[in-house]
Amino acid sequence: MIPHAVTSALLNGHGEPLCRFLREAYFAEPKQGSFAVTSSATTSEDVVQLAKSLQLIEERGPHGFRLTPLGYELGNFAKEYCSWIDHGRALPEGVTPELLTGKRVLDVGCSSGRHLVNFLKHGATGYGLDFQENYLRLSRVFAAWEHVPPPHVFRGDGQVLPFRSEEFDVVFCRLVINYLDVNLTVSEFGRVLRKNGTLILLTETARSAARDLLRLRWLGNRRAVAYSLLGFANALILQTTGRQFRVRSPGRMHRSHSPVWPTRPWLVRCLARHGFVLQPDRAQKNVEPFALFVAVRNG
Repeated sequence: MIPHAVTSALLNGHGEPLCRFLREAYFAEPKQGSFAVTSSATTSEDVVQLAKSLQLIEERGPHGFRLTPLGYELGNFAKEYCSWIDHGRALPEGVTPELLTGKRVLDVGCSSGRHLVNFLKHGATGYGLDFQENYLRLSRVFAAWEHVPPPHVFRGDGQVLPFRSEEFDVVFCRLVINYLDVNLTVSEFGRVLRKNGTLILLTETARSAARDLLRLRWLGNRRAVAYSLLGFANALILQTTGRQFRVRSPGRMHRSHSPVWPTRPWLVRCLARHGFVLQPDRAQKNVEPFALFVAVRNG
């Protein structure tokens, strides 16, 4: 549950500065195991003190800080929101206005619903799904920032979508499938899509995950390193057996974890097995370090 003090701070003018600080912390902490607070264009002493008072950060050692569980959730929200603002509120990769107008669109892993706002502005009927209750609550804060009605969002698991078969014209999933059972999730995408419906899927790649792993500080940062290595092990297991390994261990957002970094060729074959036909001419270019797939449900 998000405390009222946090939502009040986000809505009363501190929202963007606080989000930019939390975004810096969210990206800095995994590399080192903690982060230092330094002066920058987006960080002031007032923002740091606000984050402390809201219990979003806690001291770790004489010169470092760590995000609390709530701070980590808000940091994930903050990096999405700030990136969206910095890119001019543009439509996400692979999505074009003609795919949206008059269509029923499902955003799987919608978080705070920032993409749903754009989908609605382009004439779509938008629905969002996310497992994190706090993100769904933050969707109301986000809608208030953007002066739009709160989106239609539901709590659920992308591996078992709580919707009828052939209910949507478009399914959109951005950087989420790497943390789910890939085969189950792609199968569910095919189930809820209408015939000739479009899947827009953006995933992290093994190459980008390897790059991130090399940038980590390994000593004193066991959790982040172990999580990344589990993703590589899972990719090997998935691509040889079709299954994924799940670790049941409490984290700051989930109680079990199944990261996976499959290769692009394997994902192409996976989509084909589940009845999808790739549309390479409709995929935008230059989406590194991620892999973009635009596919149509074939029958």
